[in-house]
Amino acid sequence: MIGSVAGLATEERRSLLELVEGFTGEQWSAESLCDGWSVRDVVLHHIGYDLLSGRETLQRMVSGRANPGSSSNDVRLAELWAMTTGDVVAALREHVRPTGLTSGFGCRISLLDGMIHQQDIRRPLGLPRAIPADRIRPALNFALWAPPVRGAIRGRGCASSPTTSAGRSAAVPRCAVPRRRSCWRWAGAPSSSTN
Repeated sequence: MIGSVAGLATEERRSLLELVEGFTGEQWSAESLCDGWSVRDVVLHHIGYDLLSGRETLQRMVSGRANPGSSSNDVRLAELWAMTTGDVVAALREHVRPTGLTSGFGCRISLLDGMIHQQDIRRPLGLPRAIPADRIRPALNFALWAPPVRGAIRGRGCASSPTTSAGRSAAVPRCAVPRRRSCWRWAGAPSSSTN
């Protein structure tokens, strides 16, 4: 299963790369759904920890700078601020297979992070996407128990095997929230009537 999730995370990254390769300067600087972050910031955040060596990642963990909270993410963005959008695309291309911190839990960190952040980018730009079904289940399962996400708390009242957008279910009770929205809810993403 771990190998297959790593493959799904790689495909998720590849789809992000295909999306951003053709972005204009205006799209890169557009506001994302992540409060205070541009599209460029979100993509840079998604791959920023992959750019660290194993030693650097370990040093951050020991010093507390690898905490999954927003302050460590802001510090990491500031460290990478000088990268151009071309550099960001090149780094994403080089790390299409997750490495380092994001490869944790069998690449589930990267898979969930990638799915959520693609929506953070796509929705404000009006670029809808159908998330491949085979990626949703492992991402939702990870969202339930990943400590920084606290999905089990955020997702109370929603089944862990939600229905498809077409309303089909695999012998499990129906969830009142379609799976795309439940993934957002479990991951603590902002919600609105347009989401």
